[in-house]
Amino acid sequence: MKLINIFSLFFYQIILHDLCSLASSSLSEKRKHLDRIIVVVRHGDRAPLFPFAFDRDRMNELWPNGYGYLTSEGRTRMYRIGQFLRRRYSYQFPGRYISPRDVYIRSSTIPRCLESSQLIAAGLSPPIGVWQWKSDIGELWQPVPIFTVQRWREALLNPSSNCELAFRLFERIRNSPVVKNYLLLHQEIIQNISCITHENLRDHREIREFVDNLVSSKHHGRRLPKWCTANVYNQLKEIFDISLRFDYTGEIEPELRRLRAGVLMNEIFKGLDPDIDPYRSRLSIYVTHDSQLLHLRDALGLDMNSVSLMFGSMLMFEYNKQEDSVHLYSANVPGPMDRITAEELKIPVCEKNLTRIPLGYLQTKYKHLFLDLDEFDRQCGNSNDGKQPMDPYL
Repeated sequence: MKLINIFSLFFYQIILHDLCSLASSSLSEKRKHLDRIIVVVRHGDRAPLFPFAFDRDRMNELWPNGYGYLTSEGRTRMYRIGQFLRRRYSYQFPGRYISPRDVYIRSSTIPRCLESSQLIAAGLSPPIGVWQWKSDIGELWQPVPIFTVQRWREALLNPSSNCELAFRLFERIRNSPVVKNYLLLHQEIIQNISCITHENLRDHREIREFVDNLVSSKHHGRRLPKWCTANVYNQLKEIFDISLRFDYTGEIEPELRRLRAGVLMNEIFKGLDPDIDPYRSRLSIYVTHDSQLLHLRDALGLDMNSVSLMFGSMLMFEYNKQEDSVHLYSANVPGPMDRITAEELKIPVCEKNLTRIPLGYLQTKYKHLFLDLDEFDRQCGNSNDGKQPMDPYL
């Protein structure tokens, strides 16, 4: 009973916080009919992926949920994102209720994405009426299917899935003149940090993994090491952001756009079309990583200057068949309890950067990027007889 009370208190506190914004956010939405809705979202706030070698014992105490797993802030954020999606889209469904049968949720197989998927589902589809299956907990939560596949075969949502060609291109980025010249410009601070911490930071990826720890600690209000002054942190954060841009856009290796975003692009633009798959769920949610979202934004041609995506960042594709119009929205939420709002994006495939574009036009414009899984394997040169090395950044 105590567990149920704690569970209830967690949900009710979040619900009460959102009541003030419920009316304004729902009334502001245009009540247009949507035939298909596709949401691609980054997982919630997480702990660092690795402990600092020089401070391992203290780090273990600071992150009791485990490295790379969702924190309490991340759980709160993803539950509220589910509530946001319910407010935004429930009017599209009978009885203004999104049931577990109305939504398809696909997740990267990494635990923080699976956890995020469950929390989104809990906020999106609380049990009401016939969906309540038991007193106490059955009035607050119900099971919603979450779909995933093995990590090494997850070309849809995991940019480190098995692709021999992409691995070679990824390695070429590490040794490219662009990356080497950039690191030379920041050689002094890299060497100083390596000396202070006794970390061997040899390339931009090792630097990124190291700085990720600082970024996660600062994000969660943890005390940073004394040597990490505001000036040092800002310099390292800049290297961190540029490192993401090197690896997870086609800026250096344009072919990565198709290899790492093509399967997801194919899924989105075929999934938006009711004529291709009339039995598909009207609402589909894909839970992934910032690296995959970066690949997707880059493939769509969106502005990549603000390359660091916050936890819970979303792209929302909405399609109205009668108007034959696709609208694209972005949501980037600063904090777990901040109000969530959506900004409509201009789709950069026309000279005028229109916000409303026919689906067929977009399918034609992006067709050169589309890959199904068979074509993905063929272009990657995959033998499918082994698993890829694990990318620690994911």
